[in-house]
Formats: sequence, C-alpha cells, structure tokens
Amino acid sequence: MITACSAICRNGCRRARRRQGWPNGDRAQGRIIAEIAGAAAFVEHLRNAGWAVAFATGGLRKMSRRKLTAIGVKFADDLLVTASEYVTREELVVQAIEAARIHYAFTPGRVVSIGDGIWDLKTAAALGLHFLGVGTGSKAEILASAGATVVSDFRDRAAATASLQQCGLAQY
Repeated sequence: MITACSAICRNGCRRARRRQGWPNGDRAQGRIIAEIAGAAAFVEHLRNAGWAVAFATGGLRKMSRRKLTAIGVKFADDLLVTASEYVTREELVVQAIEAARIHYAFTPGRVVSIGDGIWDLKTAAALGLHFLGVGTGSKAEILASAGATVVSDFRDRAAATASLQQCGLAQY
C-alpha cells in the first residue's frame, strides 16, 4: 500500500482548525499540522494486519518527516519517498512501491494508493493501481465523481479497511 502524506495529515490555519474542530497539532512555518482523524492509528492497524506501508509525497523530505512525526506516525526513513528525490508523481509512487518491496523483502500483490487529490487518482490510474480517496466536501465530491471510493477520515478502522479492500482500480 502506498499513501501520500497529505492523505493522513494536513496543514491549515488556526481559524480553519477551530471551525473544523481539529485537535491541536504541531506548527511549521506558521501553519498547523493536523492528523486526518484516525490516520496514525489506521496506519498502525494496517501494519498489524500485514499491509506493507510506504509513503509517497510531493512534499519535501524535511517537512514530510515533520508532518508524520507531528501526528505520531511511526515510519522507516527508507519508506518515505519525497519530491526531494523525484520529480514526477509517477516516479514517487513507483519508487515507494520499490522501497516497500526492498524493505519488506517481498513482491507486493495488491497495491492501493491512498490520496486526497485528483492528481493522486490520476497517478494511480496511470500506474494501474487501486485507489482509495480521503476527504470531505468538494475534495470528496471530485474524487467520487471520478469513480473513486472515498472515506471522510480513518476513525472507523473497520469501515476504512473494508473500503481499502473493496476499492477498485483507479480510472481517470
């Protein structure tokens, strides 16, 4: 499984955080880092269930490390593939899959990309991967209208896991 960091944490201004009831998070360059509800526990749940978890993100390595650490996600540095190393979204995801293959010493079977943007869906479709969208409001509507399975957050681990197992191949 591959996930973008933005699919498990987000930056936001203090006012938006209050409106949405987000818990306090870490600060980075005047912005707040907040977990998408239940994301850290969901990542740990997936690992315990035998999923290989790697992270592909268009963010820079230093900030991506800070985001994951701020929300309490444990990760091996070799499983974090960032825009500090690769330019295109496709390269990021392909390299994250390769990093997971090497780290976990196996050939991945079903790979699911989790993302919160249409570019994540397009990348998964271009690579022939399964896709699970995460978001609310217009983000969720855009992903769902493009045919993606979408969850609003990861609080309900059983529902999120079922969505992960049932989501189809990305098409765009």
